Amino acid sequence: MPDGGYKSLDGFAIELVTETSGKNIKNQIIGDQHVDKLSFPRLRLASFPEMGYKGSDFKAIANMIKPGLIDVYRTKTDHNFRGRYVSTTNNDNFYMLVPDVVDNPRRSMKTIIHETTHAIQDWKQWRETALDREVDAHFAAALYMVHAGVSTNDTVMTYFTIGAEAYAQDKKEVRSRWFGGILQKMKAAVQTHYQAMHKQLHPNEDPAKFLKNFNDKQRMDGIG
Repeated sequence: MPDGGYKSLDGFAIELVTETSGKNIKNQIIGDQHVDKLSFPRLRLASFPEMGYKGSDFKAIANMIKPGLIDVYRTKTDHNFRGRYVSTTNNDNFYMLVPDVVDNPRRSMKTIIHETTHAIQDWKQWRETALDREVDAHFAAALYMVHAGVSTNDTVMTYFTIGAEAYAQDKKEVRSRWFGGILQKMKAAVQTHYQAMHKQLHPNEDPAKFLKNFNDKQRMDGIG
């Protein structure tokens, strides 16, 4: 489908921009020297760095941003999120980003790195809980910001930034008891944040159902 096509997802009106703005996002990821430094283990498997993320993975995903492989959609309006990466069992894979992120990729790398981390998880077909996926994605964004010298006022990122600063100084720190304590605080911050977002979108749903789904292992595309 050429750019300019529309679809609806979960009630959001989104416009296809893969061949236009999507190219800008692709080029921003590929051309950003700080992306090369984003090598870190999956945090729940910190003792096995070879099973984690590499800077080259982020650039490999960027090269997949093309029609029909990984598309980019721009929401027509702003929402209470800045971006999502969506993967389905029908192999329909795409970024869904708010206008500010699409129009200003250079200053929106926190969001782009976060969602690209999810794309890597999907590409590698890792079976993880949503909680572990989100922890890794937040850590990737924090590590990028540490290397880029960028700060954030996002309180959810507080412990991620602390952990990323320590990891950037000494990669062995990720296996320390101290980091394990920080990791628990990262998990608590993420779960609280997404539980609140879910309650806002689905006020009548049993919170226990969200927690069960958030902590069940499955692939990004929903395959168990």
